[in-house]
Amino acid sequence: MSKPQNQNDAAIIRKTAEQFTVAANAGHGEGWSALYADNAVFMPPNHAPVRGKAAIGKYMQESFFNPFKVRIQDRMDDLVINGDLAVRRGTALLTLTPKGGGAVIDDECNYLEAWQRQSDGSWRVIHDIFNSARAARQ
Repeated sequence: MSKPQNQNDAAIIRKTAEQFTVAANAGHGEGWSALYADNAVFMPPNHAPVRGKAAIGKYMQESFFNPFKVRIQDRMDDLVINGDLAVRRGTALLTLTPKGGGAVIDDECNYLEAWQRQSDGSWRVIHDIFNSARAARQ
């Protein structure tokens, strides 16, 4: 893992990123989207980019949190900070249990997030992309 240049910023980003897991495991779209900048771009697989904090929260609520009980375990592999920008990379173990019944979906996802320091000193995600680390099913 790369050594972050500013240990205080690294701690803030790590602590803020923990809220993704909290929000996901609670099924809370607004809690998820609160971690994004207002003009953020979220790029889920097999979907057009989702633009803006409110749209990201709505997408997550409708696509993940309403139909599934979600469990995420985040494993950050790298955090690089350069001034007011940071990049966080890792994998997340994802379990989706359909609320209406059906087979549980287990996946391991790769993610890459760009973070930016906001005018109030907080850090928020400005770009987020993820994909499955598992081979596509034929």
